Amino acid sequence: MELDPDTAGERPAWFVGAAFGGNDDQTDRFIDQGVWENGYQDQYLETVKSIQVGDRIAIKATGRVTKNPGDGRHLEVDWIPVEPRREWYFYTHPRAVWKVLPRSLRACAG
Repeated sequence: MELDPDTAGERPAWFVGAAFGGNDDQTDRFIDQGVWENGYQDQYLETVKSIQVGDRIAIKATGRVTKNPGDGRHLEVDWIPVEPRREWYFYTHPRAVWKVLPRSLRACAG
């Protein structure tokens, strides 16, 4: 599935976590392997399934989703490392997946 440039601005972007169990940071592995994984077995599954090929995604790097197998746990991503790495803070409890709507200042937890 290819990204339609005419509707790309209508798709959300996603902030995603990379620390399994709160402290086992998977960022380097995700970037090296071109993947992102939902560390939960039973949470955020429908949200991850809703992420589409071409959607923008960010951890401490940015990228575009290249494949979503639809299992709610795995994505393939073309990561672009950002130096220096950035930390994202939302003044709330961090979630594994945050949906960021275009042309909006609000972020929605999935």
